[in-house]
Amino acid sequence: MDKKLLSKGFEGYNDEKNLDSCDVVHGQFQFAGSIDSVRVANIIFDNSGSIPVVLEDGSIQVKIDNTQETVSGTPLNDKLTKFRRRFYTTPEPKCRPCSPA
Repeated sequence: MDKKLLSKGFEGYNDEKNLDSCDVVHGQFQFAGSIDSVRVANIIFDNSGSIPVVLEDGSIQVKIDNTQETVSGTPLNDKLTKFRRRFYTTPEPKCRPCSPA
């Protein structure tokens, strides 16, 4: 099923603004354009989720599936994805074996 994505960013402290939109066709989408400075935006999907992306020069790749959300291809997006993986990944619980009663 094809969907629409929306890119939102902030103008000032708390003024959210629609930056762009695009259609998802056969699992592929593309935002294109230019900006005058690096900024953070969110890609909104299904009105229920979003993924942050750093808008900067370069070819940014976004992968969203059932197991991961990855933004890569530029230095700041690579760092953001690395941070999100560390922050949102919970370590396996460390517990010692139970001793019989």
